[in-house]
Amino acid sequence: MQRLKDWLGANKWVYVVLAGLALAALGAGILSPNKGEDTLVFVAIPAEEGGLTLEQYGPMAEHLSRELDIEVELLTVTDYTAAVEALKYGHADFARFGPFSYIMAVEEAGAEVIATAVKKSTGEPSYTAMIITRADRDVTTLEGASLAYVDVGSTSGFLAPYTYIVEEGIELGEEFFAGSHSASIEALKNGTVDAACVASNRYYVALEEGVLIEGEVTIFWESDPMPVTPIAVRADMDPVLKAKIQAAFLSTPSEIVEAMGVGEIGYVLATDADYDVIRRMQAAKEALD
Repeated sequence: MQRLKDWLGANKWVYVVLAGLALAALGAGILSPNKGEDTLVFVAIPAEEGGLTLEQYGPMAEHLSRELDIEVELLTVTDYTAAVEALKYGHADFARFGPFSYIMAVEEAGAEVIATAVKKSTGEPSYTAMIITRADRDVTTLEGASLAYVDVGSTSGFLAPYTYIVEEGIELGEEFFAGSHSASIEALKNGTVDAACVASNRYYVALEEGVLIEGEVTIFWESDPMPVTPIAVRADMDPVLKAKIQAAFLSTPSEIVEAMGVGEIGYVLATDADYDVIRRMQAAKEALD
C-alpha cells in the first residue's frame, strides 16, 4: 500500500502530461471528430476493449442524432482524465462519465449532470464496488495479497476499494492499474493477481457472458450502493440544447442502452447533489493518504 501511495504522489503529474498529450492529439485532429457548427461531440469513458467503442456506442450516437436532428459524433479517449479534459477544452459537448471522473469534470470543467444510468443488475440508478478473489486460492485476508485496480479515475475500480483498504489498515503486496474492468477481471482469472477491483455491473456482465464461471471467483468485499454513471454537458451549453439532450437520453429505448454492453438499461433524471457521497468518499481518501 505504501508503494502505491508513494507512486501516486511521485507521479501525480503523469496524468497531467498524458492528458496534455491526448489534447495535443485532439488539437491536431487525430482523435477529434470533424466537428462543424451542426455537429455535437459525445465523449465516452474508456471502453472495455478499445476497438469496440464505435460498435458499442454507435447506436446511441445514431439515436441522439435522430432525436436532436443534429449529427452526434463519438470521441474516443484512452482514460478518464482525457474525457474530463475533452469537455474542459471544448473538444466535446457532453460525456458519459464514471461517478468519480464526473466529480473531476465538475471541478475542472464546470460540467453539469443531466441524467444518470439505471443498472440492469439492480433496476436502480445505483451499483456497488467489489473486490473479487480467486475461489481456488481461498483468500481470507488481503494482507500481502496482490491486487489489480482499474484506473485512478474509477470510482468502483479505485476510489471505493482503495478507501476501504486504507481504512482497514491492510498492507497489500503488489498493486497495479489494469486499465479497464475487463482487464482487472482477466488479471484475476489468469492468476496474475490474488484479488481484483471491479464494478458490480461489470462483474455480472462477465458472468452473463461466460467470461467468469459461477463459483470461479468469490466476492471478498462489496461497498454500499453508490450513484452510477452520469451524463454531463459542458458548462456553457445553451439551456434549450441542454434540455433537448437530456430528453433524448431519457427517451432512449432500452435495447439501445443495453447494446452498449455496460450493464445499463435506461436513464433517469439526476442532480449534482446525488454525487455528494462520492465527494465525501474522495475527502475521506485524501484525509487517509
